[in-house]
Amino acid sequence: MKKLLISLAAALICTATASAQMFTLRVEAGPEFAFSSLATHGVKVLSGGTKVGYHVGAYADIPLYKGLYASTGLSFEMKGAKGKVKEDSSLIGQLGSLINKNTQNEITMHYLQIPVNIGYRLSLTPSLSLAAQTGPYFAVALAGSQSSGIKGAITSFNIFKEGILGLGKANRFDVGWGASAMLYFGNIYGTVGADFGFLNVAQTDAKSIASQLKDLSLKNSTAYIGLGYCF
Repeated sequence: MKKLLISLAAALICTATASAQMFTLRVEAGPEFAFSSLATHGVKVLSGGTKVGYHVGAYADIPLYKGLYASTGLSFEMKGAKGKVKEDSSLIGQLGSLINKNTQNEITMHYLQIPVNIGYRLSLTPSLSLAAQTGPYFAVALAGSQSSGIKGAITSFNIFKEGILGLGKANRFDVGWGASAMLYFGNIYGTVGADFGFLNVAQTDAKSIASQLKDLSLKNSTAYIGLGYCF
């Protein structure tokens, strides 16, 4: 699936480059705020803060009918979660000394992401316009790590080899739904949006100790702002 996503991304870029006259090409970047968290039975396991990441991407908007358009492209996104294991979490009771409630945990995942959106752009004046779009996204994590510990004694490990909280290998793939709005002033625009993942990215290894916790879940939830430029 990783090779398929990368091949699809390359095809999208080549197609957009070859047919630039048919597209509105744009680039954007900005901070991303992850408010996802590990949960069991729908109750959060980690508590304590929002993880700040980034998003940077290149997109092609394809006119369909009047202000209606389709949009796709390629972006790099940093998502994850952070916090301490809550004292009343079921993980404390089930796994005992394997989970330290005083340890700060930070999960970081770097994604290659392809959105497929339908949007509408409304011109207010010759130089000012508004747009909104929504649709699914498909993503693969190129790298992922977890850092755990207290100040001065922090360890880091690969979540795709050693798992999240040591509870099974993480899932590299994600599928979700996103929505965003843009305010254009000439070729420059500002954007605000959010993505919500559908897949559990916390574990894939059924042979690990995580098999005892089939309800353990981490689904990506992010909000972002950014600045962009249209060509």
